[in-house]
Amino acid sequence: MGHVNPGATANRPRQSDQHANWRLWLRPGLGELGAALLAGALASAISYWCGLPTPAIHDEFSYLLAAETFASGNVTAPPHPNWIHFESFHILQQPTCSSKYPPGQGLLLAAGWRIFGHPAAGAWLGAALSSAAVCWMLRGWTTPRWAVFGGVVAATHPEVLAWSQTYEGAHVAIMGAAILLGALRRIAGRRPARNAALMALGCFLLFISRPFEGLVLAAISALWLSVRAFWDARLRRALFSIRVWIALMTVALPSGVAIAYHNARVTNNPARLPYAAYQDTYGYSPIFLWQTIGPVKAYRHDIMRDFYIGWEADAYRALHTPDGFVKGMPNKLLRFLQAVFGCWLPFLPLFAPFWTARPSRFALVAIGGVFCAILAVPWLTPQYAAPAIPLGCLTIISWMRAAAKALARHRLSVAPLLVLAIGGSLTNAGTGAIAAAVHRPVWAIHRTILESTLERLGGKHLILVRYGAGHSPHEEWVYNHPDIDRAHIVWARAIQPTADSHLIESMPDRKPWLLMPDESGGPALIPY
Repeated sequence: MGHVNPGATANRPRQSDQHANWRLWLRPGLGELGAALLAGALASAISYWCGLPTPAIHDEFSYLLAAETFASGNVTAPPHPNWIHFESFHILQQPTCSSKYPPGQGLLLAAGWRIFGHPAAGAWLGAALSSAAVCWMLRGWTTPRWAVFGGVVAATHPEVLAWSQTYEGAHVAIMGAAILLGALRRIAGRRPARNAALMALGCFLLFISRPFEGLVLAAISALWLSVRAFWDARLRRALFSIRVWIALMTVALPSGVAIAYHNARVTNNPARLPYAAYQDTYGYSPIFLWQTIGPVKAYRHDIMRDFYIGWEADAYRALHTPDGFVKGMPNKLLRFLQAVFGCWLPFLPLFAPFWTARPSRFALVAIGGVFCAILAVPWLTPQYAAPAIPLGCLTIISWMRAAAKALARHRLSVAPLLVLAIGGSLTNAGTGAIAAAVHRPVWAIHRTILESTLERLGGKHLILVRYGAGHSPHEEWVYNHPDIDRAHIVWARAIQPTADSHLIESMPDRKPWLLMPDESGGPALIPY
């Protein structure tokens, strides 16, 4: 009779339990929940450690205006009688007071504001939901085990975490792209009608966040679906099914109505986007490089003229010529790839033997298509690349899975590589997110402190801002709440004595102040 090792026998149930616990997270829904919890915990922990985000960039103030408007139950705010004093960047004042941007980010911040009491919670919520959406998407393209790992990759993506520490993120675009791509892969499966509806939902989320890049990704997806249907009879049957088209229109029609309603409330025209209305009012440089510059708009404030005719026009002219376009392309490509792949970018050459892995081929073509579309615009921020981030996660997972199979043939484990990869990704992403939270401009901190000080004094205040010569247009102090008359503190532009006196007289319940941000000793606030 053979000798039995009691210790080994005793360890079997424990190992089996651990294996069962791991497999539990592979179930649909639980892996997505884990990715969401990880991203949300990291985002909120960074904000707790570094403090809540301080708005500093033009876009952040514009999104906060939208968030407060939506959180109050309104779509837009009526124009103020003295709106000329309140004009500011990326905000419409006529025919209504509204952000120029699509409503997606504002709705996300508003949800955090209403549920948790602060718009920063909306950014944490965006990180959680976008990570869960990427995990769900990957279930359609790979195995459950690798989909869960992909959820961790998304939760520790540098841009996903960095956007959780600012108010100008693009989590809604990541969600939309992930839902579209996940449903795209599943539409020939058991539930084609449901996945057709999800595709429409993904397109809607892309349109209310990044409409141009989202349209490009939707077109690439439709082309891929058409080519695949040519060879796949089951997919052809799904695409020509009445139930599929009914499900698609059930989501698409209300989405179109919602977009038209928002446009009509903001611009008085259901077919006119707020972005287009703002461009018609203030834009000097065109949106696309093939368009011509000008004409000069009727700018009522020097600071806005300096921004649109100076900084923004210079950026356009630098890329408008063929020589400038070619010289600027490498920098654009690098910034785009950094946004898509994050800290994984330097390691991608190591996966060169696996670049032809099947799912990654579609992902790389789609990433290239989105980049080619971005080449048509003069500017590039990480938000432009947001619809391609789920594709970047799909590429990483495809190559990692292929590498794991190659290592398994040599009886080597991929587990140490995964641990090192996630550890490095988390360290890099956490460092970047902390930097985004901590490194805020000094003037923005001064503005926040000044607001807090006046709020503690009580009463209502009117601050007229008078900039000095050479003031940077990127350091904008004049931003307000949607309901200006009920706000405790109102920021206004000092225009000239007669106009300023009229504004002060129209707000007799407020104490007037004059703020001069460009004094040698720092911002000076004195009674007007």
